[in-house]
Amino acid sequence: MPNSFIQNGVEYYQMFIGCPVCVMDGRPTRPTQWYHHVDGGEMYIGDNGYYYCIDCKKTMPVIDWAYVCADCEKAGHEKAVKIDNLKHVAETISVSGLVTAVAGMEWLVRITNALIKQQETHS
Repeated sequence: MPNSFIQNGVEYYQMFIGCPVCVMDGRPTRPTQWYHHVDGGEMYIGDNGYYYCIDCKKTMPVIDWAYVCADCEKAGHEKAVKIDNLKHVAETISVSGLVTAVAGMEWLVRITNALIKQQETHS
């Protein structure tokens, strides 16, 4: 079961999702734990729509993140891919089991609303 914590009113869960780039490319993947490329720290996702590295404490809006997994590399992505449409991220979160197993629907609604705001701001 993913770890979680609350910090400054934000509820974070270990980032245990499939790869949004693979979903975007039509290659759904199994949920896995994600790690920060800078320091290898476990990544968490907050209901505010921000990722958080447990090691370096860096936070970043989901819309500014770039993803790469082993399947991405096999598909020819040579570097991490930034996703313009957050629906792919929302899909990976909603089907990851994170919501049904631990976070709950209220958390899903909060993060979905945060992602919608990010999408509108960056469009």
